[in-house]
Amino acid sequence: MWLWGFGSTGSLTRVLASRTATPPPVNRTKRAEQRRKRRTPLALIIIPIVLIVGAGVIVLFLTGNADKLPGPLGGGDEPVPQFSFKLAKVQVVGTAEDADNAALKPDADTTAADVATVLDQFFTDGFLDPNKWKDGDYEDALAVFSDAALPSAQTGGLETLTLGANAGDTYDSVVPDKGSIRYDVLFDRDGNPFDVAAHVKFYATAKRQDATYVGVVSHGVLFLQDTGDGWRITAYDMKRNDHETEAPSATPTSSSSSAATTGASGAS
Repeated sequence: MWLWGFGSTGSLTRVLASRTATPPPVNRTKRAEQRRKRRTPLALIIIPIVLIVGAGVIVLFLTGNADKLPGPLGGGDEPVPQFSFKLAKVQVVGTAEDADNAALKPDADTTAADVATVLDQFFTDGFLDPNKWKDGDYEDALAVFSDAALPSAQTGGLETLTLGANAGDTYDSVVPDKGSIRYDVLFDRDGNPFDVAAHVKFYATAKRQDATYVGVVSHGVLFLQDTGDGWRITAYDMKRNDHETEAPSATPTSSSSSAATTGASGAS
């Protein structure tokens, strides 16, 4: 029954042999050419994209907009406005009954200068550095607080002590106007400075993203002590008095021009 239609056993054998015959050898050169042909369309897509992206990068660099590039291709951090407080006054506060305040004045001046460096950087990190306030990242600013004062600064004090957690959603730029500090330097009974009360006045102008302007005002008292790891803020009584304002004048006055050069200006 299985031989039906084939005529003979020999015919069946020839058919089976033809079905199981070894396939012809592969032409490896031809196969490689076929693979190259299949890859060609992908290259035709990728190469133009690379050329277009490269041209865009060159244009951004030539137009001074390299900072808009992502990652390592970008132009680095945004520029940070220069700022330093003007020294208003240094007051010696001796706690010993026979304290010679005049003799303590040089140490008080040195202490005030050390504290001024800390506060200049604190207000720069908290209000002026766009690489920080645009991301709401005030870790560097809060690093100058003592362990005891840090929790309060991180929670309720953040909106007062810095430009604010959501400043990046509100402002486009911030420039310093002026600032001054009066220092009360307290000395212990042995004549060593141990506590500083810094009476701060800080002013800046912030441009909102809708092209309106805000006068940023921070004032109050910052209390600092030398904790062994540098001067740290141990307590504070700061207030904000921000208000609507006009755009800065296109032609700065002589005093504001000098402030822009030196990074400092007078206080009102």
